[in-house]
Amino acid sequence: MKADVYRRLKFKLEAGESLVSGFRSAGGAFRPLANLIESGASLTEAVKKIGFPPADRLYLGIGETTGRLENALEALVELYEVRHHYESKLWSAFLKSLIVLFVGIVGSYFLFKSVDMELILGMKIWYITAVMILGMGLVVLQVLAPGLRRWVDVSGVAFCVASGLSFEDTKRELKDAGSRIRMKAQHFYKILSLPSNDEKLVQAGEETGKLDSALEKVRASAAERMENLLVRLERGFYYSGVVLVMATILASIAIFAVSGLSKAL
Repeated sequence: MKADVYRRLKFKLEAGESLVSGFRSAGGAFRPLANLIESGASLTEAVKKIGFPPADRLYLGIGETTGRLENALEALVELYEVRHHYESKLWSAFLKSLIVLFVGIVGSYFLFKSVDMELILGMKIWYITAVMILGMGLVVLQVLAPGLRRWVDVSGVAFCVASGLSFEDTKRELKDAGSRIRMKAQHFYKILSLPSNDEKLVQAGEETGKLDSALEKVRASAAERMENLLVRLERGFYYSGVVLVMATILASIAIFAVSGLSKAL
């Protein structure tokens, strides 16, 4: 997991190992990164040239500029751990609902086979369609990443502020990293789409000079909302699987009954 790579890098830097040596020992895409830095490129230039993800470029670039690289690595560890947790929960919910659906499909299949009845094309198509419905739900949720996106965006703002960046520099860095921000905003509490209570908290933090503290509380609030959303998504996947199973069984029974009636007549 990428979080483990960044965690090891952080420990090595804190132990006094050079940045080039730490990146080279990490292997993979970090090795050419080490070569570029060794040849004279800055870390910010190197991560852009190698094509690192936007979040990595944001944190590593700011970490280098502000001299807070260990903090940037720590933030990346948290980012990738949260992302891994989020995706694991989604996949777990999907697989559980898929198992439920698979049991229904197997039951439907053996219902036909038990009476030597040929499985019609319509049922075969439905089996595939039911699985695709669940798969498409997983894909959409991974792309949209509801809950996770807000946490990531708030975390990016919090890191920029903690690193001492100005408001305009923060907007520029976040835009380059692909965060959904309001470029015309003139205050931190307007830069992101936040719930009313969180927006007021950031506004109060900005007005009182305690923006760091306010953003950390908003981050905690976003993490809690994300966990609650994951619970609802897990239930949603499960009930979707149950509904698809019921539809499969009812369709099988209907076809079985119609076929039996046809033979009787």
